[in-house]
Amino acid sequence: MHQIQLESGIAGENHNIRQLGIFLLFLVIPIILFWRRDLFFIRDDWSLLHLMVNTNLWVYLRMADGEILMPVTRFIYYNLIHLFGVNYEWLILINCLLTGLNGFLLYLIFKSHFKPNLALALSLLYVVAVVHSATAQMAFYICAILCLGFFLLSLFFTQIYVRRPSTMSLLGIGLFAWLSVNSWNFSLLGNWTLPIYAALFWGEGAKRHLFGLIAVIGLVFLSFTAEYFLFNGLAGAKSHNPQLFSQFLSLSYLGHWAVGSFLAPLDFLFGVEFRWKTKIAIGLAIFLSTVGLIMRAGNPSEKKLCLWAILVNALPFSLVSLARHHFHFGQAFSDRYGIFTIIGALFILGTTWQIIADKLPARLSTHVVLPLVILAAMVWTQVHTLSITTRLYVELSQEAKFRYNNLSDAAVRAKLAGAAEKDRLFFNQNQPIPVHPSLNNGDVVAIYEYLSGLP
Repeated sequence: MHQIQLESGIAGENHNIRQLGIFLLFLVIPIILFWRRDLFFIRDDWSLLHLMVNTNLWVYLRMADGEILMPVTRFIYYNLIHLFGVNYEWLILINCLLTGLNGFLLYLIFKSHFKPNLALALSLLYVVAVVHSATAQMAFYICAILCLGFFLLSLFFTQIYVRRPSTMSLLGIGLFAWLSVNSWNFSLLGNWTLPIYAALFWGEGAKRHLFGLIAVIGLVFLSFTAEYFLFNGLAGAKSHNPQLFSQFLSLSYLGHWAVGSFLAPLDFLFGVEFRWKTKIAIGLAIFLSTVGLIMRAGNPSEKKLCLWAILVNALPFSLVSLARHHFHFGQAFSDRYGIFTIIGALFILGTTWQIIADKLPARLSTHVVLPLVILAAMVWTQVHTLSITTRLYVELSQEAKFRYNNLSDAAVRAKLAGAAEKDRLFFNQNQPIPVHPSLNNGDVVAIYEYLSGLP
């Protein structure tokens, strides 16, 4: 008996060492792939900086960003700026570390449904995915990274609650679901996939606890809705699409939603740049073949997981499409949404491989070599080229940093802040995507003086 306990202890210690190694690996990978010293404040960063000027923290938290209300992100961003100032590389480092942490959380979640090695491979694909260049390499998008991270924590606690219902795990679900939707509103409807997950994977005897979970998510939903209309209102919700509700369920809306939810995520997994029409064809082929295989050959648990994976993409994206479907159709392929929707795609991919692997002959070539070759090929397609997003961010950063550094000359600032110059746009608008489309000279001089005055 003592020997068995000793072996169990050694196995547990080895397991903990493996987990720590995976955790550290996932923290390092995004730094290697996405951290850069040549990035600087661009686009929405400048909007957040502009709102800080002559504004106290409480007012700053309640300000909306178009249709988005994100007080948790505002609090964190405000304090990071006061801590690091214009040392933008530190903000990018934090985004990279949080991206790695999300990858590790996803690994822990995958382990509830897949074998450890498959869970590791899927989460590794997530961490190296080129879509992270859109969020990790722009400080503003800590909002998306936080939103996803808190959602994954709420899902992790939901898995715990399904296995061992307790008040503490229920409180954890509610807390992290609230933090998620208040970091970025993408997860407002996505949070409802948590009780759906519980309903699908709970045993009959434990379903009485489902009502408590529904009540908690309902409370999070109602509290945020009240908060949103108190501080942002319907005008804020319609800021990007004045015809917000009149076009609901239109062909444009449904097409944008279907592509963003079901087709683009599977295309993201291969990291190859095509025209958006080609991407739709590729995504449709992969979606129909993988989901078709699962529904035909999968066991009941695998079919339920596939259904849940579809919902975990479809529900959040329904709100994105409501506000954005009137833009160019290819907008559904925006990388910043991919850090969320690629998760549903990975669940589908993992389930598909699990079904295929069970039918392959038990040989080294089919159960070790083949999956390693596939994994290596998919990782290579993600990391072998610099993403279009990265190239754009670097180009915009160079202009932003050059113009910002010129403001170190007091005479230049005085001239730009003068009556004749202060209302002129600060950044060059003669390019497809400017650093910022509306900030004038007076705005940026005020931002410079604000940042220069930080301790």
